[in-house]
Amino acid sequence: MIKKLVVLQKLDKLMLSAIFLLAIFSLVTIYSLTFGLDNAGLVFWKQLAGIIIGFILFFYFSVKNYNSWRRFGWFFYLLSLALLVGVLLFGQEIRNIKAWFVIGPVSFQPIEVVKVMSIIFLADFFASWKGVGSIWWRIILSAILVGVLVFLTLQQPDWGSALILLSIWGVMILFLPVKRWQIFTLGAVAVGLAVFSFFFVLQDYQRNRIINFINPSYDPLGSGYQSTQVKVAIGSGGLWGKGFGRGTQAQLKFLPEAQTDFIFAVIAEEFGFVGAVVVLFIFLFICYRSLQIAKISRTDFGSLLALGITVFLLVQITVNIGMNLGLLPITGVPLPLLSAGGSSLLSVFISLGILNSIYIYDK
Repeated sequence: MIKKLVVLQKLDKLMLSAIFLLAIFSLVTIYSLTFGLDNAGLVFWKQLAGIIIGFILFFYFSVKNYNSWRRFGWFFYLLSLALLVGVLLFGQEIRNIKAWFVIGPVSFQPIEVVKVMSIIFLADFFASWKGVGSIWWRIILSAILVGVLVFLTLQQPDWGSALILLSIWGVMILFLPVKRWQIFTLGAVAVGLAVFSFFFVLQDYQRNRIINFINPSYDPLGSGYQSTQVKVAIGSGGLWGKGFGRGTQAQLKFLPEAQTDFIFAVIAEEFGFVGAVVVLFIFLFICYRSLQIAKISRTDFGSLLALGITVFLLVQITVNIGMNLGLLPITGVPLPLLSAGGSSLLSVFISLGILNSIYIYDK
């Protein structure tokens, strides 16, 4: 116990402070929604419980030496496969997505923990194979392995999470000794798959979201409704916002999924441009510290692990805020540490705990 307390004293206290501030922002914003949502009280208490459990997990994974997870790389990959197949067979469909295991009042979204396990697996995969065999075949094999996870994720369908998995793999590839022509080849294949998916894989409502993103007036009362209401909420906040609990778009239920997908819009409406900038600054600081941790790691596994977690956080932040600002299509990706939702919240706390473990043991 004394040894663990000594280890905790070596935590990255600046990052811990940033995490704590975002947790407070989340609770305050969700509590303000009690003025407009029938079940917001339950949402608030669930979020508070999730944050408390999240900090416990954060401290546990911070104290645990990150290298101890490396031997579970292939086990985590196989477990990820089992979870994604299991949710397709036995999961419950919510909002047209079959992505949850529901047991009584408790729901669990396996793709969130799959993201973390995939980062550990890929970091171990690339670190273990360094200098062994052809790197091109290494890339192809990893593409197949990640492709299976992406394919199963798309069956839910969860395009946002699929994008995150691909981004983690893609950025890790860039930090390998890959030749320029290999990068161009991968890029061409990615563009080809994107075009093919748009015409032959996407469902109508998903295709409409992308079309509406390009042309917001395409269907203002249908697929463009969410995008329009979000822009109204952010624009009406002004410099200082309308004040706590006074955001009309959120409180009068014009803003759908206010406590999850569009919590950034609620912050911008109630706390204004200043509040939104503060949140963005905290996120940027966390991502910056994450990259610094990737640089100080003394092992390839630690560097790749920190890099993967940075990409995981950065893509979720970019996609969520981008869709709130109307810069990206609406995909349902939660905003780390702010959006309501236990599975996503806990996976982020675990990831940040692993980051701090790298900081503690490799500094």
